[in-house]
Amino acid sequence: MRRPLAALLLLAISTATFANDVVLRFGSQREGQAILGKLDEYASQTSAYERQAKLKLDRPLSAAAFSAAQGNEVQDWDKAELQRLLPMLARIHNDVAAFKLKPPGEIMLFKTSGREEGNAAYTRGNGIFLSSSDVGKPDRELEDEIRHELFHVLSRHDRQLRERAYAIIGYTPCPLLSVPPEIEASRISNPDEPRNASYCIELTIDGHSARYTPMLFSTLGHIPKGKENFFDGLVMRLLQVSTSDGRSTAVRDGKALQLIDPEQTPAFLKKTGMNTGYLIHPEETMADNFVFASHRNTSVPSPWVVEQLLKVLQ
Repeated sequence: MRRPLAALLLLAISTATFANDVVLRFGSQREGQAILGKLDEYASQTSAYERQAKLKLDRPLSAAAFSAAQGNEVQDWDKAELQRLLPMLARIHNDVAAFKLKPPGEIMLFKTSGREEGNAAYTRGNGIFLSSSDVGKPDRELEDEIRHELFHVLSRHDRQLRERAYAIIGYTPCPLLSVPPEIEASRISNPDEPRNASYCIELTIDGHSARYTPMLFSTLGHIPKGKENFFDGLVMRLLQVSTSDGRSTAVRDGKALQLIDPEQTPAFLKKTGMNTGYLIHPEETMADNFVFASHRNTSVPSPWVVEQLLKVLQ
């Protein structure tokens, strides 16, 4: 039975739980280091290229060493930051209180230097990690970023929510894929949804229907240096796959993988809607739509996505 997410964003810095409700609280540097330092689902499946590219290292490192290095970038909050964030959390609480969700027992908000993930906000486990540059953004932009990241934590801990949300834009579960070596060599994964090819979308292109899964990889051709970061060469392509006997296999035409550019594929854009350009994975697309849903904002190019998501949430 689902329960309201009352007090999820309680204005508390220390841990507190009331009447089986969960608390979002500010996490300490040590707690953040413990989460990032785990060899979890994300860290354990990172590619050798990703680990070097994200940390800008000219030498290879293990997944365990990568996790430890990421953990070293967690910082403690200062009082001014907490005072600024608290009103934002209060507004988010008011907007999501009516949603019926199944959150984890505790959600923690952390600050990092940003060096470990290209200055991007992201989630791991039950933690939301904001870079110092994120924290410096204007209030509305930062608040919506927290709303977006909140969806990731919620969907990670509620498979039913995740699959119902993804289905709105045409994605359904599919067996995991053994990543082709030519993609693995420069593969980049997303800590918000690290599982490779676990969701597919069926598209009809030129009269032929096939299943596709999103793949992230770098076209940079080298380890980022100086002001570069891994985002500079990051691309998403839809890889055609076939599924049978509980396995997904990349489709090839001869030796060539069948990859298509989603932004140049009308059939894809028709299914995913036009509310956001963040199309690298259904997790990100629906997180952006969750922001609209939390504001009850259906004045968007594809209101049907937000309207259907609101039905899932209520």
